[in-house]
Amino acid sequence: MRTVLVLGGYGFFGTALDERYWAYARAWFWLGVLAFTSIIVVFWLMIAKPP
Repeated sequence: MRTVLVLGGYGFFGTALDERYWAYARAWFWLGVLAFTSIIVVFWLMIAKPP
C-alpha cells in the first residue's frame, strides 16, 4: 500500500521514481522469495516425510 502512496503522480508527469519506491519494491521482492522458499520447504516436508 505504501508503494501506491509513494507513487502519487510520478507516472503521469514522467518524472523518475522516488528511492523509497525502489526500497519498498526490493523489500517486497525479497519477502516474496522468502515466502516461495517456505512453500517449497513445506511441500518437501509433506512429500519426503523425513524421520
